[in-house]
Amino acid sequence: MKFTPGPWACDFTSVWQEDGGVLVAVCGDAYPRGDNHPTENMRLISAAPEMYQALCEAAGHLESLENSVPGERVLSGSDLNAIGTRAFHLRRVIAKAEGKEL
Repeated sequence: MKFTPGPWACDFTSVWQEDGGVLVAVCGDAYPRGDNHPTENMRLISAAPEMYQALCEAAGHLESLENSVPGERVLSGSDLNAIGTRAFHLRRVIAKAEGKEL
């Protein structure tokens, strides 16, 4: 997946690439009204590259556990089902970030 590499930084109105200073996003409404929380939204957006990487790594680890050799398993079948469900959810969120569907 291609996107402006992180880490990203943010202030009240914008998100930019820390290393290159490339502008990534600008909040359309910098002044809070009602349930609008621009600072929190910008923080969430600025964490996106690191969250994406963490999700990819976590999904890979969960899939490794789910697909482990039966004789080497230290987890029960229900644990493996729960892991599989969580791995699928992570992959679905990753696919959404990549503009795909599972």
